[in-house]
Amino acid sequence: MESLIASFSSQADMESAIRLLKEQGVIDINMQAGDLAADNGAESAIPSLSNTASEPTSGFMMQVVVESSRLRQTEDTIAKYGGIAGQAGVEG
Repeated sequence: MESLIASFSSQADMESAIRLLKEQGVIDINMQAGDLAADNGAESAIPSLSNTASEPTSGFMMQVVVESSRLRQTEDTIAKYGGIAGQAGVEG
């Protein structure tokens, strides 16, 4: 299994990607909203606009766990909705 971290500038784009990823059979998805994730307010949080360029945790983020054979499809889906994905590591 592979783990990806993806960031989105728009919550709506992230939610669209999540819907499609679930249809594609990802194993797990965890969401958070950048700087505001500590408040567990990902559903209604507004990303910080002041440090967007220098703060990698601003915006909306998710971690996706997927079978290795579906890694490329997952990356393509994230990119389709304007997300930027990076591999977090191998889960097992």
